Amino acid sequence: MKLRSSVIPVIIWCSNLIPTAFTNQISLKQITFDSITVFNKLETGCTLRLAGNHNLDFISNYENTPLLQFSLKENLKSGIHESSRHSPSCVTTILFILDSVQTRENFDNFLKPHRYRSMYTIVIAKSDTILQIFSEPHIQRLKYVLGICTDTLKIISDISGGKFKFYDKVQEYPSNWKCLQHRQLEIAAFNYPSRIALDSQNKPIECIGLFNILTEELERIYNASIELQVGFETTDEYKNGTLIGFAGEVANYSKDALLTLSQLESRNTQVDFTNCIISSSYVFYTSLPKHKISWRAIFYPFDPQVWMLVLISMVIVVAFFYIKLVIVNGTGSSTNSLFISSRLVMSAVLQQGSIVGPQLGFMVTPLLFYGMVLGTCYNSNLLSFITTLVPEDMPKTFEELSLREDYTINSLFVDGSPEKSLFNSSENPIFRNIGRRMRVSKSTEDCIESIFTGPKTVCMGWNRQIEPVISQNFTLMNNFFPLVVSSSCLDACSQGVLQKASKYLQEFNFVIDSATESGLIRHWMEVSETYLKGPGRQWILSNGSSKILMRLQRDFKSTVNETIHLKHFIPVLIMLTLLLSISLLSFSFEVFPPKVNLKTNLIKLHGWGFSKLEVVRLYVLIYIQYGFVKLNHRNY
Repeated sequence: MKLRSSVIPVIIWCSNLIPTAFTNQISLKQITFDSITVFNKLETGCTLRLAGNHNLDFISNYENTPLLQFSLKENLKSGIHESSRHSPSCVTTILFILDSVQTRENFDNFLKPHRYRSMYTIVIAKSDTILQIFSEPHIQRLKYVLGICTDTLKIISDISGGKFKFYDKVQEYPSNWKCLQHRQLEIAAFNYPSRIALDSQNKPIECIGLFNILTEELERIYNASIELQVGFETTDEYKNGTLIGFAGEVANYSKDALLTLSQLESRNTQVDFTNCIISSSYVFYTSLPKHKISWRAIFYPFDPQVWMLVLISMVIVVAFFYIKLVIVNGTGSSTNSLFISSRLVMSAVLQQGSIVGPQLGFMVTPLLFYGMVLGTCYNSNLLSFITTLVPEDMPKTFEELSLREDYTINSLFVDGSPEKSLFNSSENPIFRNIGRRMRVSKSTEDCIESIFTGPKTVCMGWNRQIEPVISQNFTLMNNFFPLVVSSSCLDACSQGVLQKASKYLQEFNFVIDSATESGLIRHWMEVSETYLKGPGRQWILSNGSSKILMRLQRDFKSTVNETIHLKHFIPVLIMLTLLLSISLLSFSFEVFPPKVNLKTNLIKLHGWGFSKLEVVRLYVLIYIQYGFVKLNHRNY
């Protein structure tokens, strides 16, 4: 079996009874031991256990390999080693009865429904061997979920109307795997929209809210009684490292579990963490970019490198014409030759007729082809180029935001959170600059509202925290998202928190991993956010005079219908007026050429109070215009 590089680690539990037909299909490493073979990449944080008789050569070969990380210590029982580390995602254990898997196709088909970037433990052995392995006391506390597939015991998750569907014979659990059966549990949960949905009486709404549904499933599967306490306690800790708030109550055994919290090194020593429940990214949100008409739009069809080549080619061709006229033929003065050379090139680019000597025709012909390409592009699209709606330049990454001093940065910080440590203690100048300019918002609503009410303002926080609030309070249409999301600078995983060495860890991991593998976690989140949009839209539409509603309506119209109005033609009209003025001035000089002595009149101007510099500038301007008019008059 060829594994993709995106699958982070693979842990294979093997038996000496593996069929040869199946063993030959495993291309990972052709290593088979009586017990366990472990392949694990760097930074994997799950607890690893090697049970049975180990091959010391195998351990010595891989414990110092850069791709692998082993920190094995001998436990009380001979032959069992463990390495306890923590990770936001741990291993899914898949058990196969010896005779149930014979071909690679069956094996691959079983792995297809599992989630992307998962870590797998594959056990192939006899049924009694499997039960014997997992009955070992040191194997009971495995830090990864147990998914069992045998000929008599089937526990596979599925979607059936948004609910779990478990196959029969759950009663065949080993007794030590049913710790949650008929238990009374106290579980705390942070009050985030889409995770906890409350009615007008602050009671959880059935089948709405991720944490609501998760606790309902725990009650249903294990026939347990769960008291869910909802609030928003602090996640900080005292200077001595003691956890406070909900996490502290779990650590001192006042509560059984907490939903949910991110792992930190200081927390791992006091509580246990389940597998990942919610993956979050730390991002910032900006308003939709404003569009404006700009004369710079005419340069947008080509990038600066292309324009540089165009200008260089023009200069080179003009220089060739100039050399031909002045140096070779000695035709006219240098000023007249430069004018004629530029005129020839301009005529070719604009596809306008011009009187050209027969000896220069071969040079103009290639330029005409180039002018056709450039002229065709502009002649057919000039109006659309000039009236293009140019979006506002806005930061899209944290690197760009750190350079934009004109932006106000509002953030959502929770004491003791990893993002606070990132911006307060990072040596990276990008994060240090952003942390210096941050303003901590009182609430998520205030942070988002500042984007709509303040100029050039961003709201920074976890996407799983902000987006439900947007659905609840800033939704105008279901398919319209009113903000722009940046790329992520920090990814974290929210996990369930249990008491240290809790006997409920396996059951929690079982339900969490089953819901994740089958897509139920994502489904529950989407259902909850869709539910929030209904009353949220009604609430914001009821405030007909609010600035936020007017802003949302304006942004929605601009994204749906980018209509070109009369104001968009202002650059075109200005250019047209300027060209007409120059044309009329040139025409008047052609029809009524000046017959006065310019020098005499300019001396009079100096006598009337004009400075010498103003007189010289006026003289040069009139002389150049008058000289070009006479030159054109002679050519025609």
